[in-house]
Amino acid sequence: MQIMKTRWFEAGAALMLLAGAAACSDNTGRLSFSLAARTGSAAASGSPAMAASLVSCATGQAQITLGTDQICVTRVDLVLREIELKRLEVAACDAIPDNGDCEDFETGPILLTLPPFGVTQVTVKDAPNGMFDKLEFQIHKPDPSNDGVFIGTLPQGFPSGVSIRVQGFYNANAQPFDYQSDLDVGMEVTLNTPLTVSGGSANVDLQIDLSSWFKNGAGTGLVDPASANKGFPNESLVANNIQAAFHAFEDDNRDGLPDH
Repeated sequence: MQIMKTRWFEAGAALMLLAGAAACSDNTGRLSFSLAARTGSAAASGSPAMAASLVSCATGQAQITLGTDQICVTRVDLVLREIELKRLEVAACDAIPDNGDCEDFETGPILLTLPPFGVTQVTVKDAPNGMFDKLEFQIHKPDPSNDGVFIGTLPQGFPSGVSIRVQGFYNANAQPFDYQSDLDVGMEVTLNTPLTVSGGSANVDLQIDLSSWFKNGAGTGLVDPASANKGFPNESLVANNIQAAFHAFEDDNRDGLPDH
């Protein structure tokens, strides 16, 4: 499986790892895994008349604007598995199975829905004291032969064999789109400053720059998400954009900005 490594990119939509305020003992901390979404929009360029032609997205929709293009996102779904926080001194989470060097938040596939705004907590667990510097996970395309039980729990109408789905409207004519990807790739995201768990509280954001997913090759505008579906011209472009859109940092005050 291909492993993509990335460090820092502009923040957009976000996943977050949060450590609770109370430790269960002197040797552990309380960690939670949460999902959050924020979309950053580049300033519209071009003539004032062209920029004015863009209509604001409806309440509750995430707005992405670049050049004279606009996307209103109504929903983002991701299937992830093997979500692990890795200790500083460990080469890889699967190097020595079951040795406790990586903290598992989710092992089996899980469907996560990015809310347009705010934070949604997914799971909570204790973690031993130590320094953690990477988050490893897989963007996962469900396989009926291995994920039959999980597939049976998916919402009615969720497409088969899809790991990422984005729904919304493209440009001023509000053309609806349903972007679906079967991307299946391992990811390793580095914290520039390692997270220290020492019986207290800590908070790490794993953020997704949703505003960069549908940028055109020149970075001057947005492609129609429908043109990036499987077999369409922009499939590879958007798949590469997605894999380059993750970064992580400590965020103890949970304001969505790096503490260091």
